[in-house]
This record gives sequence, structure tokens and C-alpha cells, in this order.
Amino acid sequence: MDSGGPLTGVQRAAIRLQELIDRLGDGAIIGGVAVGLHSDYRSTHDVDAILWAESIEPKTVLEEAERMGIVPRVPNVLEDAQRILVMRLRDNKSGVPLDLSLAFTPFEKEAIERSISIQTPIGELRIATPEDIVIMKGVAQREQDLADIVSIAAHNPALDWGRIEFWLTEFGNALELPDLWSTVKALKHE
Repeated sequence: MDSGGPLTGVQRAAIRLQELIDRLGDGAIIGGVAVGLHSDYRSTHDVDAILWAESIEPKTVLEEAERMGIVPRVPNVLEDAQRILVMRLRDNKSGVPLDLSLAFTPFEKEAIERSISIQTPIGELRIATPEDIVIMKGVAQREQDLADIVSIAAHNPALDWGRIEFWLTEFGNALELPDLWSTVKALKHE
């Protein structure tokens, strides 16, 4: 994450979201910010993170967020949190959108436990490992996700492909999407 230029607002919002996570428990930065730290810089306009939410109520998350100047981006943020397990927020200082996923699955718990601390020019972030970002991107499989996988693979030659295969096979079976792993496997050599 470059210390200047167009990402300054996103950088500051990432640090603020990390501070919120630290106040509430365990979590990690994911999405475009994490991709940029594990590979080539890429433009992103928001910050994504996961928060282990097994014993945290969404209302508690929202109250703490609001104390920090992080506000709802949608009027039904608590309903969304219950329905889709994502709190769509905004950093009031920068205006940057923040998506905080409430994590409950074994994979998410592992991803948080495996996350690594990165010192950036403006503060410390806990980010998911390259493997776990590839797994998340491999489930979503949007065009940008697939490009991110190629970039991460190119910059991290020692990726644990066994872990990636295991989890994408698990998700593929659960979601009845058997091609998740084969699609990602084809990208690792690009």
C-alpha cells in the first residue's frame, strides 16, 4: 500500500477499520487492500474485512463503529447483518465505503487465526494470507477476483496450493459449484 497518492483515503479508512476490529475482537483485512499488499498495487475504492462474530451482536458492532465515526452506508444495516452477514459501513472522515463481513465459518476462523501483521507507512494492518485471499476470490470468481488470483500467484511462488485446493473443493461441494478449484488451478500458471 503506497503511502501517498490516490489511496490515501482508503489507507486511512483501512487503519480505522482495523482499529474497530481490534476493539471488538479478532479479524482481518481482505479484498483489494490485501491483494495490493500481497502483489501489485491495484486501485480500490473500498475496504473489506472479516470480523469473528461468534459472540458479538451486530448492534454492538454498530455502536462501537459509530463511536469511531464509522456510520451505516445503508438504512437497514442491522437487517443486512442478520440476512447477508455483511455490515455496509462508511468511514465518515474519508467517505470510503467499508464492508465488514461477520465471520462464523471454520474457514473464516482459520483465515483470521492465520492472518499476518503488516506495518504500513500509516499504521499496522492484519491481513489475510495470500492463500486465504485466493480462496475467497476463488469462491467469488468475478472478473477482478480472477485477475487478483493471477497477480497473487505471480508474486507469491510458495503459495500453499494444497490448502487452496482443499477449501475450494469444500466450498465447491457445499455450493454445488464443482468447478471452483479447476478454474483457480488453471490460473496458477498464467
